[in-house]
Amino acid sequence: MAQVVEVVSRERLDKLLTIKRAAEYLGMSDRQIRRLVQLGRIKASKLDWVWVISRTELDRFRKEDTSTN
Repeated sequence: MAQVVEVVSRERLDKLLTIKRAAEYLGMSDRQIRRLVQLGRIKASKLDWVWVISRTELDRFRKEDTSTN
């Protein structure tokens, strides 16, 4: 069976953050970010063995989160 491989451009890669960096970016703990990913409130992808989240997704979440509070 063929394996599908997504090629990620350097520009796009620079916009991806690990769970730890995403937590720092939003001023939350790693655990809070993981929970939000599990709940589907933040979309994340696995790149090899590391979970990553785009800055665009984090900005979307921040905007949505502040508008509901």
